Amino acid sequence: MRFGLYQAISLLASLGLASARQVALAQHDHSAAVVNGAPPKVGTSGDDVHTLACKRIAVNWPFDSDGDTWHYAGSELYNIISHYKLHDNGFSVWSYRLDLRFPMYVGDFQFYDQAGDCYDLNVAWEGDHYVRYNSKQPTIVAVGYGGTCSDCKRRR
Repeated sequence: MRFGLYQAISLLASLGLASARQVALAQHDHSAAVVNGAPPKVGTSGDDVHTLACKRIAVNWPFDSDGDTWHYAGSELYNIISHYKLHDNGFSVWSYRLDLRFPMYVGDFQFYDQAGDCYDLNVAWEGDHYVRYNSKQPTIVAVGYGGTCSDCKRRR
């Protein structure tokens, strides 16, 4: 069995053993491959694969009253989350809705707002997904990968 580094690290990431950033970087590395199920060492020099979960990437995704416009998620997240829109959720118990476009990546994600609250999202397939939430400060300031909000809170 032979498959590329991107597929191998994507698999490890789905098991919580590699970071979303490593998957994005591996996607562009076409030179390495996994042969007979033996993956390359995951992580950079000195990284332990078990410490890679719950890493956060800083973002600045403000509320958009328009709600119809998809915004570029940023270069650090582009291959994982390509676009987002944060808007009013309409008539609902939830005030806000964060729509996300996952072009080719799955896993457990956390989204942190300015108030410090965390919202979980499990992405089982590529495509558009959303998180609905209430907040006094709805701007999303960080995206995390691996585990749940409560898992990551315990690790800090």
